[in-house]
Amino acid sequence: MKYFLLLSILYFNFYNLYSNDYVINISGKKKLITEHKYSDNYFYRAIKLDGAFTDNFGNYGDFESSVTIVMKQGKIYRVDFSNKYIFQNNQMIFMEGKRADGGKGTGVGKATIIATDNDLKNLLDSKCVYSIKYFKDTFFSIMKCKVNDIALRRLKNIKEIANE
Repeated sequence: MKYFLLLSILYFNFYNLYSNDYVINISGKKKLITEHKYSDNYFYRAIKLDGAFTDNFGNYGDFESSVTIVMKQGKIYRVDFSNKYIFQNNQMIFMEGKRADGGKGTGVGKATIIATDNDLKNLLDSKCVYSIKYFKDTFFSIMKCKVNDIALRRLKNIKEIANE
């Protein structure tokens, strides 16, 4: 048992040493698209999130998300979303994700990068975790993804669009 614990600790330390963190900070406004009230404490809601993002490499751009939420008994039953990030050079990445539970104003979940422009294709299938918090119609979120070395280099070298 002692050796298993030691090997586990070494494995996770080695994994963290050779994995690259990509961190995205997002904020913006939410807008209700539609709501289906099944009862007083059971409903479906579709919202749109619009905002902006920055990352840990100095990149920035526009953010858009389509979110569906099912609430039961005053708690999150299911959340599914699709995110679109447009970088300062107009390159795009798309993520899909889920949130299993949480309260009305905050939550955590997982996402995966599912589509990218060609220059960012090495980000495909990168796994991410996120947290989100709402204040009235404003949201704040942070997302942390594990990316490979090639993707990391691509993200560090995103350039501005000339003549803008």
